[in-house]
Amino acid sequence: MAWWDLGVYLVERYGALQARRYHSDAAVLKLQDWLDANYAKPVTLQTPAALAGLTERSLIRRFKGATGDTPTGYLQVLRIEAARQHLENSRAAVEEVTRLVGYEDVSSFSRLFRKHTGLAPGTYRARFGR
Repeated sequence: MAWWDLGVYLVERYGALQARRYHSDAAVLKLQDWLDANYAKPVTLQTPAALAGLTERSLIRRFKGATGDTPTGYLQVLRIEAARQHLENSRAAVEEVTRLVGYEDVSSFSRLFRKHTGLAPGTYRARFGR
């Protein structure tokens, strides 16, 4: 079963975010680029909606139609992926990683990280860290 775990890990790791970019909505692609560059900053729904010239409701509908996810869900995936990178490649404490990826509350971040990866941040680092 180790090969299965490896396969799932590789697809999730390298394919999940890219799959959300295979659409033809230019406004959503622009917002995805913006979120990719600004994921660590405090982001409210008003900012990307204003950038796209859409209402918040229209933004959510269009984003979900193009990517299959809400802007907030996409942002969470970006932040979790960045946290994975930090945990794998640095010795920064979990508290610091939490702040680096845009969260303030370590316990909330840890619950979200566990929900997405199946592992607590410390366990993830122990298993995949270099």
